[in-house]
Amino acid sequence: MTTDRRFPHNGPTAVLFRLRRPVLTALTALATVASAPAQAGGVDTVGRAAAKKFANLGRLPDPNTIVVADMVNYHRHGIPLPRAGQQVALDLRWDVPIPSNYREGVLQIGLSTPRVHDAAHLAPLNLALVIDRSGSMGEAEKMTRVKQALRSFVKRLRPTDRLSIVAYSTEADIVCPTGPVGDGAAVLHAIESLRPDGNTNLHAGLMCGYEQVAKNRAELGDAAHRVILMTDGLANRGCTDPNRIATDSQVHNKAGVDLSTIGFGTDFNHALLDRLAKAGRGTFHFVADDEDIEKVFVAESQSLMGMVARDVVLRLEHSTDLEVLHVYGHEPIRTKNGFRLPLDNFNYGMTRVVLVKIRCAKNLGETSKVRAELEYRATKNDETRSTIRAESKAPALTAGTIDHEVRKNFTIAVMARGLHRMAKCAKSKRFAEADGYLQRALQYAREQYPDSEDHDLVSVRRMLEKYQRVLKSRIEVYRDL
Repeated sequence: MTTDRRFPHNGPTAVLFRLRRPVLTALTALATVASAPAQAGGVDTVGRAAAKKFANLGRLPDPNTIVVADMVNYHRHGIPLPRAGQQVALDLRWDVPIPSNYREGVLQIGLSTPRVHDAAHLAPLNLALVIDRSGSMGEAEKMTRVKQALRSFVKRLRPTDRLSIVAYSTEADIVCPTGPVGDGAAVLHAIESLRPDGNTNLHAGLMCGYEQVAKNRAELGDAAHRVILMTDGLANRGCTDPNRIATDSQVHNKAGVDLSTIGFGTDFNHALLDRLAKAGRGTFHFVADDEDIEKVFVAESQSLMGMVARDVVLRLEHSTDLEVLHVYGHEPIRTKNGFRLPLDNFNYGMTRVVLVKIRCAKNLGETSKVRAELEYRATKNDETRSTIRAESKAPALTAGTIDHEVRKNFTIAVMARGLHRMAKCAKSKRFAEADGYLQRALQYAREQYPDSEDHDLVSVRRMLEKYQRVLKSRIEVYRDL
């Protein structure tokens, strides 16, 4: 195994490790590197998309749907990419939010995977699309959006890729048997034939999709075997027990078939779809509008087709003069001098950041050190373990220490955390307290970026402002009672 280590002659020390072979590997990096061109995130989108949907509807969200990590990673990150032929890049960068006491800093752990520009380099694809066509899919143009999304996605498949389409309502039907995509005409015709009707037999549809994929597994061997499940609601026909659905799904996951889940509308079983996707080593998305369709089915279509790494674990160790205050959007397993954090699997075209707020016993500087290590398995059957370690001194963090990429991501994380706390308070009808969390989060964002027109920052800020208006109306109603 080889690594690539580069140390700039000026500026913060940088160490960047990348893999040449996709084996069970650990990466370690301990400082910053210059930004690379931004690319799509390739991670779960449900937290950000669902929060946007409820804000636009004027409804307060359930706290379980506000996923801080999803909101931070929804947009494109300008972090380094692996070099050609390499699989993963790991990057550390620092920033000091303002105002600062010079003892606290934000560490951004950046992770990225290759974005394949030539689809011929992707593994063969053995895919089943499992589509909810129950009667509720006829509401609010949900079926129209599904068809739009699928047309966009099918255009990105290769003629030799194997594809089947299963549609389910009261029963499950195979509307397009598994076979090569070819020119796509038959597949597109099957998509256009979908009509909403009946109940939601999610279990039957999902099992039928797995069966279609299983027909090609022996022949295609190392192909990417995957099911994509799309639904707008709750299972209400056939097997409706979430535990049984998850258990039956995991039997196929353990046999090597991955699963991604996509929710449409506002009433789908968030907990079940998240559980299915995590067990199935796939992503969990929510599609509310054209922006989400573009992101999930066009910009990040590769994340639905192939995986780079699974069983991923991130570890952070730091010198004794440092203390981890918070890991935004995650609940890591604390260790003596750091933490251990299991992460979702890595797909092609992924960028992801983990934001850590760190305090130093004195001003950060010469004696402060951090070490990050990423361990994963790149193939389903590879049990080889390999670890690369390195360490670096943290830069002296002063008011002049600014990394705009980190500052932007951290500002979004603060707003997302405020939104999550708001949702928890609102659920208990503590509306004034909920409004306070939004006010403080928005004030922080204004301090960091008083005049920013950055699309990602502005979109999250406007989302919080919409929820403020919803809370104001709730506060007025309760005041009048």
